[in-house]
Amino acid sequence: MNVVAITGGIACGKGKVSTLLLEGLERAVAGSVVSYDCDFAVAELLREESVLSLLDEMSDGLVRSEDGSLDKAWLREKLFAEKEFRLKVEGLLHPLVLEKVENFLQLNSGGIDTALVEVPLLFEVAFPLDYSHTVVVGASRETQIERLKSKRNLDERTAELILESQLPVQAKADRGDFVVWNDGDIPSLKAQVAVLSERIFDR
Repeated sequence: MNVVAITGGIACGKGKVSTLLLEGLERAVAGSVVSYDCDFAVAELLREESVLSLLDEMSDGLVRSEDGSLDKAWLREKLFAEKEFRLKVEGLLHPLVLEKVENFLQLNSGGIDTALVEVPLLFEVAFPLDYSHTVVVGASRETQIERLKSKRNLDERTAELILESQLPVQAKADRGDFVVWNDGDIPSLKAQVAVLSERIFDR
């Protein structure tokens, strides 16, 4: 199976590129393509009581809202304000995410030509996914901040903290096999992904 790791900066459009790429590759290889989003895996894990209990221990119980559910705003602030705490949480979640990815790939190993796996922190944490090549989705820092503010309702300070916790987009682009820049309009993005689909299929 050809495993394509899709990574890049936050608010650069990894999900959109993955969707467009999936559509293009499905046409090229008669539908034998699947995709998986590690952010979705994290969201699933953060709803599991066993994971929440471990986060409780790391945070003295502050990770939950009054109703017992995850306090997402508190967790986000804590993660990006305190590197030591973030590393502990990553150490907890990333092996569980990898297990979910590997299970997904195993379940889809029969008759599947290509698997697209979105891994936001592929380079930052040296995520041990066995992939064929990488696609980096990038945008300017200004675009990232504007999208975080307008689409995710984050203040500028929080947006800056998140960006500081990740490798700069250009550093990721330098390590990728393919790069898609998503500062422009949708037609421009689709044109880049169309070329990318052909190049991945030809490899």
